[in-house]
Amino acid sequence: MSDAPDQKVSLGCGTLIVIGLIVLFLGNANDTKDVERKLDAMNKKLERIEKRLESRP
Repeated sequence: MSDAPDQKVSLGCGTLIVIGLIVLFLGNANDTKDVERKLDAMNKKLERIEKRLESRP
């Protein structure tokens, strides 16, 4: 293998997709947990609202 300055490295489309997916998963790990917490809180609120509506005459 020579270290000629005019040699270029090219990545295939599949390689770029894999790199993108890794960055996506590792970069958004905290965001996903935050969204899950918010959805859980909303679900609990909706359950309380449904119970109130069911108990009304």
